[in-house]
Amino acid sequence: MPAKKDKAQELFDSSKYGHFYVPEAVVQFLINLVQPKTGEKVLSIGFYADSLNLLLGDKVISEVIGAELPPPEKFEKLSDQAFDVILCAPAFGEIVPESSESSEEMWLKWSIDHLSENGRLATIVPLGLLSNYSQEAIRSFLVDKGGLEAVIETPGGWALGSLIQASILYITTNVQPERIVKMFRFLENSNIPWDTLANAVQSADPDLLKSQKNLNVFTISASRLSHKRLDAKYYDPAYDISPLGPPFEAVKLLELVDIRSGERFSEKDLDLEGVPFIKVKNISSDGTLNLRGTITIKARSAANSRGYSQSSDVLISISGTVGKVAIVPSGIQVCIDTSLRRLRVQDKSRILPEYLTYYLQSDIAKRQIEQLSSGSVVKVLSTPNLEQIIIYLPDLKKQQEIVKTYQNLLRKHSEQILLVFPNKEKMTSVSVQFSQPVAELKPSFPESPKLSIEEIIKTKFPFPIARAFSVFKASVNESPVNQIKKLINVSESVVYCLYGILVADQLRRTKSNDPELQSMFLNSISDYSIDRRIKYILRVIKLNQEDQGLPLFCPGITDTDMGVCSEIHNKVRNVYSHADLPEAQCKKLVKEYRPKIEKLLKSIFFIRSFRLMQVTNVVVRDGRPQHHIMTMIGDNSVFPTQVEDLDSLLPADTQHIILLDEDYNVLDLHPFYVIHAWESTGMRNQLCFLKQVTGQHSKQRLKIESTEGAGETDIDMDLQLSNFLS
Repeated sequence: MPAKKDKAQELFDSSKYGHFYVPEAVVQFLINLVQPKTGEKVLSIGFYADSLNLLLGDKVISEVIGAELPPPEKFEKLSDQAFDVILCAPAFGEIVPESSESSEEMWLKWSIDHLSENGRLATIVPLGLLSNYSQEAIRSFLVDKGGLEAVIETPGGWALGSLIQASILYITTNVQPERIVKMFRFLENSNIPWDTLANAVQSADPDLLKSQKNLNVFTISASRLSHKRLDAKYYDPAYDISPLGPPFEAVKLLELVDIRSGERFSEKDLDLEGVPFIKVKNISSDGTLNLRGTITIKARSAANSRGYSQSSDVLISISGTVGKVAIVPSGIQVCIDTSLRRLRVQDKSRILPEYLTYYLQSDIAKRQIEQLSSGSVVKVLSTPNLEQIIIYLPDLKKQQEIVKTYQNLLRKHSEQILLVFPNKEKMTSVSVQFSQPVAELKPSFPESPKLSIEEIIKTKFPFPIARAFSVFKASVNESPVNQIKKLINVSESVVYCLYGILVADQLRRTKSNDPELQSMFLNSISDYSIDRRIKYILRVIKLNQEDQGLPLFCPGITDTDMGVCSEIHNKVRNVYSHADLPEAQCKKLVKEYRPKIEKLLKSIFFIRSFRLMQVTNVVVRDGRPQHHIMTMIGDNSVFPTQVEDLDSLLPADTQHIILLDEDYNVLDLHPFYVIHAWESTGMRNQLCFLKQVTGQHSKQRLKIESTEGAGETDIDMDLQLSNFLS
């Protein structure tokens, strides 16, 4: 019915909701899961009341609490009550006043404590709550006090175009250790059978959804639940390994090596003839160190750093791209950054560093690394989890035999590759032959089904581009004039994004001395001109291609098809903005440029590996920095905040928008992207891009525009940009 449709749409109104959208199908699933009965006391936390009432039908709701933290008087009013059903979707990452708890931790404990004798709770929690090392306390409470019946792990994209990952927990008052807990791991967002999933959770038949291709379903005894981890991935039998018997001994990594973190250095520590500074990108996929292009650190600074590494030390990446392994060659010293860990063998008569290196590249270790890794925004293998990896250890003679065999295979493989180079077909054949005798070295985890190009753009691209693309795709039934305008917006969203990245890169990292580039920056920042921004991007690309010493934070920008943006600007935007085009001509332009827009977006597929985000807060818990990270990825203007449990601090101002790469490196994009609210946005924070610097000298101001099309406004001049301009 039309009325139902209108009401349901209000569920997604960001002005009335919390930090992420809960699709109607998911809300209905939660209701079906807890099965509220007429007359029961039902409490809703974090849902838009009118829409939830509509979905509940004749079920009675006694109280509704908004997604924000409640006022004290309302909280006290509810504190002495018990509820038969609680539906909870709290805002993620909010810090509870006078507590180091996040809002989702507080509401989980509060809800469990306020269930009636036969109460049921369905709650949505961020993935990190079940896996972050620093949130072990809330898991201990859940294991001891909560009757966890089911964990449903959702992939990025379940919350309407957001990269956010979450888990849905079904909890009762049954805390018997012999009960069965059901686990559901969805590997992709498409085709989640929300309408039948509730039956699968309630059913005694664990195989009810076994035919679902994008889902792993399994059960465990509640007695196996551990406060260390409660996420479904940790218990997934896909990661089970068969213990190796004699002559192998199972030993934890912590007992064999000394583990040290990396370091960050300032410009004063650099030296042209110093010690190479190693990042994740310097570890090749074949387990070797690639020192080309590394910066070097003063020998004294390097030797005094915690990340100083010597010959035979084993290096492993623990964030971003997790699990890359290499051994430091003989006669080499290096320093490592904070995304790596140095493993130094304590007793070489017990384990050879070479054996440890090859073991950590094997399937049996890769499965453990994947299982023990956590994080949604930033994938991390925390040091406490790294320490728990089981090393199967034979005697020293057997280790030497394994190392020799592996090295011989590597040598023969390299020789064969050289013989057939550059014949690609023969090289592929040789690689296949090589992989067969050492197949156990290759990971074989269950892989997520591939997303379509459109799904990748909508869920994994930075918000400004994802939103512009989604709006353009949704305009297919609108007038050609409207479609033209939205097509132009896609192109310009790409220009502003790449321009902001490159300018921030040049101002903060590379600091090019190219006078033409400097002049182009000053000209482009002083007006609205898209053309000047395109020319700036093209100039940086040209200098990079000519090897002018401009190592880019996003190297993939050099392959961007900027010709499409130039063409749209000159042949579409300029014509469209200066004349009333006939509908037939607009229709022709849309037909011509629709495939070109897709070509442009394909050329920037590298951007899906980066995270546009803001560190909103940092709290230290259990000696570890908890980063509260707001992500701006995918077509979801209600940016979710999640707690990420990182081993070390991200070098990021909590007020600034940053770009994070897979190797844990940060590029500060402030003020080329800022969060701001003003009257025309209803004082709701929106992500804005910098359009222009206006005024002269001390009276300069920044003109910014909402990426959601809500208009533009002026803000005070940013001091950092003022310093750059002077």
